[in-house]
Amino acid sequence: MGFEVCYLSDFQSIFIQSHRTEQAYWELNPPFFATFATKSNVMSGFIIGRIKGIKYAVKGFFLLLSTENSIKTQSAIALVFTGLGFYFEINRVDWALQVFALGLILSVESLNTAVEKVCDFVHPDHHEKIGLIKDIAAGAVAFAALTAFIIALLIYWPFFIG
Repeated sequence: MGFEVCYLSDFQSIFIQSHRTEQAYWELNPPFFATFATKSNVMSGFIIGRIKGIKYAVKGFFLLLSTENSIKTQSAIALVFTGLGFYFEINRVDWALQVFALGLILSVESLNTAVEKVCDFVHPDHHEKIGLIKDIAAGAVAFAALTAFIIALLIYWPFFIG
């Protein structure tokens, strides 16, 4: 049994060498989707991160409800309007608009609170520019409140005049 000597042309040699180099490159540096799909620990890390995010959101929700007077007031108003919705038996579209308006108010009020807390942390003393930032955040709450007021008028005005 003898071995046959095979000579490759320069082109064949370069092709085989580049193919091996490319194969080694992809083995060492797999594309993102291949890594994501094959490593279960990455996926479980993603899910754990989302669960932690939900935990922080729920913590913030209850922190706002328990400490912030503006959120407590807005929540009480939301409960009153929810009761009115059941009393007057508003339709689905009106419910959707009302839930949107109440969510808008509470969301913008929460963001306003966050902006105020950051401003107080960054510059505890009174400062003109910090005051301007707080006023702008409060203006956003005023826009949301005006929107919610208009939605409430559109929903409940017919019940009170007719």
